[in-house]
Amino acid sequence: MKRILVLAALALSACAPPESFRYKSYPAYPWSGLETVAVLPVWNQTRVPFDGLEFGNILASELAKFEGVRIIRPILLGNPEFKTADDVIKFGRSIKVDAILVCAITDYDPYNPPKIAVSVQCLRVSGRKMAGGDIDELTRSASWRKGPLALSRNHAGNFVAQFETVYDAHEERIRREVLAYAQAQEEGDTPFQGDREFLSVQTRYFQFVSNQLINQLFFLAPDA
Repeated sequence: MKRILVLAALALSACAPPESFRYKSYPAYPWSGLETVAVLPVWNQTRVPFDGLEFGNILASELAKFEGVRIIRPILLGNPEFKTADDVIKFGRSIKVDAILVCAITDYDPYNPPKIAVSVQCLRVSGRKMAGGDIDELTRSASWRKGPLALSRNHAGNFVAQFETVYDAHEERIRREVLAYAQAQEEGDTPFQGDREFLSVQTRYFQFVSNQLINQLFFLAPDA
């Protein structure tokens, strides 16, 4: 039943993600067996400065909106350096988590309307067994090549989902989604109206982007 409810909620986004994501309530966390997730600080692969630790914490907070997940926030992870997927997987084993979420910003224009290009990767720490044909099919897929860390066939069992996308508020569909997200949040003491706060304040746009990429991950791997 839990899986059916999650798939029903995420199926709404199948035709034109991310326009149909709704924000008043959230389904249960869909990844059975991956209940403990470490969220790394967001990597900056641009020349525009931002606080990757803060971005990672915002990402963790958006993930926490889904009931049933235990999160290890980036502030608790120190400042580990990773060069390979093996480094990330070994680190995940050392801190005893089920999965690690890795995000890198590859392009960023912070000025209103902002634009962020992001590369996202989720890896399970304990690889699952896969048949040779399934590994071949996975490694031929476009998504296999779209992540912050390069993967080899040996990592097929650790693969959960990964993608690259751009959240560009110049686009009308993104602006509509920002407005829908903003209207679902609790009203605060702010001079901004509607979507203006989320387009004008850096951390607020980070919040919107975090929400979108988490939903996209669940859409790509609803029952990881």
